Amino acid sequence: MASIVNLQESFGKVVGTRHLREEAPMKVYQRLLDNSRRMRRPLPYPKGVFRFKTHEEAHEWKWNLLLKNAAKS
Repeated sequence: MASIVNLQESFGKVVGTRHLREEAPMKVYQRLLDNSRRMRRPLPYPKGVFRFKTHEEAHEWKWNLLLKNAAKS
């Protein structure tokens, strides 16, 4: 549904003002990075390349780490 705007109607009064702080762009960017890092969940197992002899050995290693991390929380 489209909104209807009547331009002859007078607008209501403004209550308060909004004061914007001037911040350095790098400071804003750094705050954005910090917030995004906090929002991401860490992996339940370490990142990297791991070599296993069989798929079963890799699955067992992964499940052991998952269960160990689940027991901590």
